[in-house]
Amino acid sequence: MWLSLGGMIADSTVTVAETSVENASFESIELTQLPEPPPSIAELIERANVRFVFGPRDDASTRSFERAKGNRGRRMVGLTEYSLRYQFRSYNRWRLETDLDGKAARITIRYRDIAITREHTVWFRERPANDSFWSDRLVLHELDHVRISCDPVLDSRFKEKVLENRVITYRIKQGESFGSDDANRLVVEQVESLFAELGELVEIRYQELDRLTDHGINSLPPGSSLSELLLQESLRIDDAG
Repeated sequence: MWLSLGGMIADSTVTVAETSVENASFESIELTQLPEPPPSIAELIERANVRFVFGPRDDASTRSFERAKGNRGRRMVGLTEYSLRYQFRSYNRWRLETDLDGKAARITIRYRDIAITREHTVWFRERPANDSFWSDRLVLHELDHVRISCDPVLDSRFKEKVLENRVITYRIKQGESFGSDDANRLVVEQVESLFAELGELVEIRYQELDRLTDHGINSLPPGSSLSELLLQESLRIDDAG
């Protein structure tokens, strides 16, 4: 006999920031104070929900940077913090099955409205000059970070992974009860696990960009581009998986 449950299941967040900028006394850089950005940057800022702040900072993120090998004597001058959030709807059916190994719950899931939303805060130690803001090397470097965590391929990858896992088989221990709440929990745990993999991929790409550019001091290597970096890293992750 099949048992059913349904409804909205949401949400989870991957945040890169050990000290949230929400709790720090930074000054905002309002877009109205700046020259009009190029259309591609304006579209990115809107799509990625980007805000800019500046001010002194001494927290786990800056201390980790300054302790890292090769960074002795350097201070962190810019940082992009992102928050990724998923949401989805699901309708789940489950039933209990018995085999030679004992009892198991088989959960079949129908997903819809799978989506990722984003927020970004770009921090600078010193405020970049207004008149050259959109051509400033550090600003452009941090916006490359934003492009990484706003890559549409991440959305399609997450959706594909979720839809590939529409059946869960859970082995029930002796004496353990199983009900709708348990089935619902397993669905959430599975999606959270897939979403965590997405966060790991973004973090790998952020680190690779910083490695190739020495945290924005240098341009990307000749003949390379951010899109090629994203493609190469995606292929590397696919091969590893």
